[in-house]
Order: sequence, then structure tokens, then C-alpha cells
Amino acid sequence: MAEPEATSFTRRTLLVASVGAAAPAPFRGVAPVVDTSRTEVADPATSVWTQWRTARDFADALCRKQQSLETRLMQLIRASRTIGEAADAETDQAGCEEDHRVRWAAADLAIGYSEAKKEEEQAADTAKELADALAATPALSIAGVAAKLHAILREGEWCENCPEFPWPQVRSALTDLIRIGRLDSFPEL
Repeated sequence: MAEPEATSFTRRTLLVASVGAAAPAPFRGVAPVVDTSRTEVADPATSVWTQWRTARDFADALCRKQQSLETRLMQLIRASRTIGEAADAETDQAGCEEDHRVRWAAADLAIGYSEAKKEEEQAADTAKELADALAATPALSIAGVAAKLHAILREGEWCENCPEFPWPQVRSALTDLIRIGRLDSFPEL
């Protein structure tokens, strides 16, 4: 019985030695042109997803800015109306509406609400176009599929960690893809 193990070991050693001898030796002092130790195929879906995330984050930031300015706008309009005007406004509806428009325009000009709203809408349109492009872009890797699911979650959920079907299931599938693909740098869900 000891004889076959020794023969098997000898054959393996011979095979390893012959493969090592047949492989070309690297040139000393010259870096290899291509590092083949870790080749990765660029996934167009992850590229579009990165663009979409940047656009979505920018649109979200502009949305928060616009909402803050809207709150400030309402506060300024209410503060500019006096108690005496409230009593007079009941008798003259048309005058009240015109007064409100004038106060709104002045407050809007002072804080830039309309401009912020227009910027937010344009950024949201850009993010939507990129989301549509991402949906139409074929994924070539687990990271690309995970990127597409992430975008679906972020665009589709009406609230963070939405408990309604299918969002928990989509989150679960995305978590599985991140784990299976070892996508450690993927954003938190």
C-alpha cells in the first residue's frame, strides 16, 4: 500500500515541476504590462448606477433645501400679515388674494424659493433619466445586479425600510447578493 502513495506523490511532483519549468520566467527589473492576478470586467450597470447615485443624492439635497425654504417662505408670509389685515381680508376676498400674492412674491425673492424648486425639479429629472438608463443597461456581474436592485429600492419605496410587499423581499435579495458577491464597499441598506 505504501508503494502507490509514493508513486502518486512522485507523479504529482513531476507534474508540478514540469508546469513550473514550462512557464516563462519574468524579466527582472521590468514590471508586467498587465496584472492578470485579478482581472475584472467593467460592468456598465455599475457605472450608470454610480452616476445615478450621485444625481439622486444631489436631487435629495436640493429637495431638503427646497422644503426648508418653503417652510421659511410660509413663515415670512404669515409674519408679514397683521391682525388688522386679517379682519379686513374677510370683507375683501380679491384684495386679500392680491395681498397674499404680493407678500409671497416678496418673500420668494428674498429667500430664493422658486429658483431652488426649479433646481430641485431639474435634478430629480436627471436622476429619473439615469434610473431609466440603469434599468435598460444589462448587468454583467453580481455587483451590477445589486446596483440595479439598490436603485429599485431607493426609487420605489415610499418610506425607508418600507414593510409592504415587495420591499422587504427585494431588500433581502439585495442583502444576499451583497453577501454572495462579497461587495464589502456596497452602501448600507
